[in-house]
Order: sequence, then C-alpha cells, then structure tokens
Amino acid sequence: MLRRAFYPLKLSVKLRDGTRRLVFTPSAEQAAIVARSRTHNVVVSAKPGAGKTATARAIVDAYPDSRVAVITYSKHLQLSTQAKLVRTRARAFTFHGLARLLFSTPRPVRDDLMLWQLRKIYKSCPQWEGDPYDIVILDELQDCTPLLYWLIRVFLTSLTMARGKAPRIVALGDPDQAIYGYQGADHRYLSLAPDIFDALNPDRWDHMPLNKSYRLSYATSRLVNEAFLRKADYIQGSHPGPRPQYLYSEYDQVLVDKLNALIKEYGAENTAILSPFVRDNDRLSRFEHMLCDRGYAVATSVNDDGPLKQAVVRNKIVLTTYHRFKGSERDLTIVCDVDNLFFRYTGRDLPTDHCPRAVYVALTRAKQQLVIVHPDGRSTMPFVDWDKVKDLADFHNLAPSGQEPKQAAQRADERLQLPKFRKVTALIRHIPVTVLDSLLTKYVKTSIRSPLPEEHHILAPDIIKTRGGPKPLREQVSDINGLVAASLFELQEFGTLSIFSDYGIPNAPADFRDRIKWLTQSAIAYDAKISGYKSRMKQMALGVGFHDYKWFVPYADRALERMTGQFTEDRGEMNFEVAFQGVDFTVKTEGGSHTIGLAGIADIVQTNSSGTKIWEIKFTSSLTPSHVAQLLLYGYLWTVENKKDTMPDMVLFNVQDGAKWEIKATLDGARALIEEIILAKYGSRAICSDEDFLKQCKDIAREVMGDS
Repeated sequence: MLRRAFYPLKLSVKLRDGTRRLVFTPSAEQAAIVARSRTHNVVVSAKPGAGKTATARAIVDAYPDSRVAVITYSKHLQLSTQAKLVRTRARAFTFHGLARLLFSTPRPVRDDLMLWQLRKIYKSCPQWEGDPYDIVILDELQDCTPLLYWLIRVFLTSLTMARGKAPRIVALGDPDQAIYGYQGADHRYLSLAPDIFDALNPDRWDHMPLNKSYRLSYATSRLVNEAFLRKADYIQGSHPGPRPQYLYSEYDQVLVDKLNALIKEYGAENTAILSPFVRDNDRLSRFEHMLCDRGYAVATSVNDDGPLKQAVVRNKIVLTTYHRFKGSERDLTIVCDVDNLFFRYTGRDLPTDHCPRAVYVALTRAKQQLVIVHPDGRSTMPFVDWDKVKDLADFHNLAPSGQEPKQAAQRADERLQLPKFRKVTALIRHIPVTVLDSLLTKYVKTSIRSPLPEEHHILAPDIIKTRGGPKPLREQVSDINGLVAASLFELQEFGTLSIFSDYGIPNAPADFRDRIKWLTQSAIAYDAKISGYKSRMKQMALGVGFHDYKWFVPYADRALERMTGQFTEDRGEMNFEVAFQGVDFTVKTEGGSHTIGLAGIADIVQTNSSGTKIWEIKFTSSLTPSHVAQLLLYGYLWTVENKKDTMPDMVLFNVQDGAKWEIKATLDGARALIEEIILAKYGSRAICSDEDFLKQCKDIAREVMGDS
C-alpha cells in the first residue's frame, strides 16, 4: 500500500456569510512567517515541496480583512492557488496576467515579448485601478529577470501611489532552484530583496526559512543531502518512504522490466521521467519506444519551451526535461542521465565541484519513490559521494558489462566550449527575447505588415482528444497544423510534397477533405520520424475514432488561400524544404578561435526576376524575434553555400494571423549577429558583482519613475 505525504492538517471554518471553507493548521515555520508578515516584509527561502503556496494561503487566512495579491509564474499554479483562495479578499495573478490588468491592454499579455514591447512604450507608471492590496506575495522570485523586476517595480509603485502607502511584501523562493540563468534570471532578486525594494517599502525586512519538505520522504531527502549536496540535514523530509533506487543500466528491455513493476504500482498517471534534454536524445527515444510498446500512454515534451500543458500530460507518464518539470511533482519520479555527460551538453559553463541546480531540482520531484538512472559506460559526476549512494540507495547494476561506474575528474577548463554541430533552431532556443530583440534592432532591418483583425485569424484547435471515459487523453497538435498548412500549399499548387517525400504523392487522395486528413496523418508520422519519439503518433492512431485526423479540415481552405495570396505574381522557381548542411562558423575570443557547424532547412527558396528570396512559414499565435533570427541564419547559410557577396531578401509569414515581416541585413551584419548569438548561447555566463547587480536594479527603478 502506498504511503502519502504528510501535509499540515486541513480544518473547516465557518465564514461570515454562513458558508464553510477549508483552512489548515500551518507548521511552526509557516506560522512564524505568518506572524512576522504582520509587522515586517519577509524573504522566505523555501526548500522543494516546503509549502510556499500553503504559506501564502495561511497569510490570507490569518488576515481576513487584508487584501492580498499572490503573483505566480505559471497559469497552472495561478489557477490552483486561486482555487484555494475562494471567498477571500485575495487574488492570484500570473506576472503576464498582472501586466494586462496594469496596462489595460486589449489583448492578453501572453509572453515576455509582449511585456518587453510594453516596457519600450511606457515611460511612466500607469494608474492602478484594481483593488488596493495590503499585502503582495511574490512567488518563485529566484526566477525573476530584469524584465519581470521592471514589471514588479511598476506594479508596486502604482499600487503605492493608489493606496497612499506601500503594501507589505512577502518574497518566496529558493536560491538553489534558480535554474533559468540562461534566460536572464538571477536568484539575487530573492536574496537581496530588502536592498532592491527598500525605496518602495521602508519597513523592516526579515529572512526566514521553510526547511521541511512535505514532498520528500526521509529516505529521499537524506540521499539528496548527503550524496549529492554533501550537506547533512539541508532538506528535512516529512514522511516515511521507500529507499531511492540507483540503476546503472543501458536503456534496454532489462531496464524497462525493472521499472515496469514500479510504474504499475504507482500508476502511469503518477509517473514522471526526467532528463537534462529530450530533443536529439537517442537513448531516451528508444526508452520511450519500449514504454509505448508496453501499452503506456506517454506525454513526451520534445518541444521544451514553455510550461507543460496540463490537459496533455494528465493520465500519462510525463517524459520531459529537468527544467520543464520544475514546480511539478509525481509519486514516482525517474531521473535519467545523472552522469558526467551533463557537463558536456547541458552544463558546459557550470563548475563540476558541486551539484548543478537543475540536477538538484530533478532529484527533488518525487513524492514517494525516487529512481536514478545512470547510463552504462558513463562516469559519475565528480561531486557525488559514491559511498553515500551505495549506503543510502538500493544500487542495481544492470549493465551488460557488469562493471560499476567510474568517478569523473573535475573539469579545469572553463573557457568557451562550442558543440561541433548545431541546428539553427537549437542555436537560438532559450536566448532571452530581450537579448534577441536588441541584437536584431542593431543588425537587421524589418518591415512589418501587422496581423489581420482577430476575427480573421485561423484558430484551429491546438489540443485534440484521443480517449474518453474517466481518464481521457489529449494530444497537442499546434505544430502539426503548421506542417499541414505548408505542405497543402506545395501539393495543391505545384504537385510536389518535399517534406513528406517518403510517403509518396500517389497516395494522396483526390478528395480535398480526405487529402487534408491524409496530410495530417502524414505530418504526425513525419514528426515521429524526425523527433525520434512515437508516443503521439501511436496515441493518435489508437484514438482515431475521436478525431479521424480531420480537425484541420474546416480551416484548410483559408490557410491555402492565405498562402497562395503571397505568390500571385512572378513565382519563378520555388524550391521547398531546402537543406543547408554543415556550414562552418568561426568565433574568435581571447581564448582563441572556435568553430561550430551550422545546419538547417528553409521552408521555401524562391528565385525570380527580382532575385532570390528565403521564406519561413509559421502557423503560430504571433511572430517573434526568434523567428527572425532563425530566418536570418537560413539566409546566411544560403549565402555561404552559394558563394554570394550579399544576403538574399527574407520573408517571415504567419499563416494563422496574416502577419508578414520582410527582413534585410548585410552579410557583415549577419556575421556579427550570429557571433553574438553564439556567445549569448554558449559563452560563460559571468555573474556580475552584487554592487553591479544593485546598480542595475536602481537603474530600472529610475526608469519606472521616468528619470532615465
């Protein structure tokens, strides 16, 4: 029988209107924070699973006459938090949702790009017209970026002006879970909160801990503390649980046999499989195939951008990255690829003498059973106390060789380390939008045709149901919609089908509706082949009775018309899916020259009487600087491969909303941009001094007040 985590006792209290609401008895640590927040601003350093949301709820319960704003990062957390605050004077926001309310935007502020555009427009604080909140709780502040800090400053300044005095501030987070440094996040927005918010709120500040984890068992917390962190009692577990398992194994049927019993015990819907990276991970994709062959529904997050879609992962095994699973938990958590190759692929610029924060996050997601998978033939991380692993976990040597792993030496060379080869899409992934936008403004000229009115947007479904009943399943299909729109244009207008060449044009049905369904099924199979993961293809096939591959049929005519309208005159020669292979790019630094091979596939290369034009076709809610950078890189690769002296014209077109961006750049400008992108992606992320960090915060504060 499974033991559940021990959370603080929930009680029911009667409200003034006669209804009842669940509250809970806070722990001693939580109660101390609640009491201190009456007179102090508080910085709370909370270990994984220590009950930050519960602490926020306890503050709301303790001060029922106070208006409380809880600001979170994800929509899922915002909704779950708000559900716990019903019939109170508290409200939960996401940061982007708060921005819409603050700036009264006609459309939702969906992402950092829209927030960045607001920052460039607003040079003074807007008037706050919402509730005059007495307490503001800032959650996960270790993940704050300069852009989000600007938003927080605007909100707190506007709220202070509306109230006539500053609200109390409670900052929640964990510096050791600050894993988004590559996006510009800095844990000092949490740890130095008293310094960066002092001008807003002169009240005293206090630092308080939440050390007890209501997620982790005694056994899991002890292994993490002693074997990986080398800090005894750093995290306090809260309940009994099974000993962690450490599997030294190849990704083969032996491993799947070992894990199968655990998955059946805890349930697929309560299982997560985590890896440093999912995309281009051949071992992991083979592992996924074996799980699918065992009949498990798997939600494989190949696209590692943005939060997990709860509708898609529900009732399935989740297979995703360490980073993307942050903030989530499952009873059975299988942490893969815990070995020294982490420092070659994911943590190139990280020191090897202590546990990387992303590994720490991954190891602290299990509510019951933690399983660590160490691939055969790879060394252990240098900082791991191997004797403690053997003592505190059940070690299973499943390796065909029978040998135990060796311990890697610490890395001494911390200079720039480039991969030998990188796809264009991978190169630009995860670079902060503020960085890309600034670089593009510097090197690229963009002529923008705005999107069509919203009533003309092609809003095809992005999530499709594949199973009903008490445990329904759904799949995300937004990327499939884009593949279908582009391939339909080529097939209808030119009689070719470059992207799905393996599936044979003679197999395409003559009937238009049937042709769309065939293209949709082909796109799913193509994605499975390219990504290496087949869970979606298999689950879509099993659920064909629910969707019949026809969800895009009502939108196909409009998509085709919109695409055809871009090529009404002088089409010339049009080549689709044009591949560029292994173009070397050299970056020069103080440490010497470094070369990386770049490759990619352009959607369309058009050559007519006006010259050559590179097209990138998207089917998305909005175009972004990342799309521009991707297209410019394709233009550069074409220029080098064809030994030209000038860059071609480049066009970025969004079928969904009709937006069209025409891109121009010089060859020297393109080279400079690509070099800066590579350095932003792979260069050592030097941490500025606390003095410089505080100066940056003061500059943002002056900007908010209109003094910049």
